Amino acid sequence: MNDLTKHLSDQDLRAFRSSMAGAFYQTWDLDEEGGMVGIIDRQFGHSPEAAAATIKNIDKVLRLVSEVPEIKEFLEFFTGDYDPSYDSMQVIEWLVLLKKYLEGKKQVFGEDTTPVT
Repeated sequence: MNDLTKHLSDQDLRAFRSSMAGAFYQTWDLDEEGGMVGIIDRQFGHSPEAAAATIKNIDKVLRLVSEVPEIKEFLEFFTGDYDPSYDSMQVIEWLVLLKKYLEGKKQVFGEDTTPVT
């Protein structure tokens, strides 16, 4: 097992990729399927176990991508002196949450964001 697959085996990666491809099969009519969220709910959110397994695989993919030396070095340019790993996040995860936060989804970091007055 190489450095890129130490968190996600080739078999796990193939299974997850197949699961995602099956969920978002190109011939499905997204409108009839309830849109992207409907598919996510049906395929991955139908039980706490299914959701947890999908979250675990997404975390592994994020970790895998974040550990590619060129990507890791590139992403670290965007955090300044802040290291998202101190808050148990990968840089790529932090950037996505930062975007969501700035779009108005203030609870993505799990903190009370009520302004101090």
